[in-house]
Amino acid sequence: MWEESYQLGYIRARTVDDLWGYCRECYYAETCMAGCTAAEPLLGRPGNNPFCHHAR
Repeated sequence: MWEESYQLGYIRARTVDDLWGYCRECYYAETCMAGCTAAEPLLGRPGNNPFCHHAR
């Protein structure tokens, strides 16, 4: 599903250079890539999740 899903393509293509805010500086950035996308509608662009418990 991860490799073949068209809908998940934008997440698969994400790199650390696409991250910003809390996620850009996070220790887990390379692994997580701003994992949860729930904050995207609130912030207007992907790559930052200030609600992650690692951002505190």
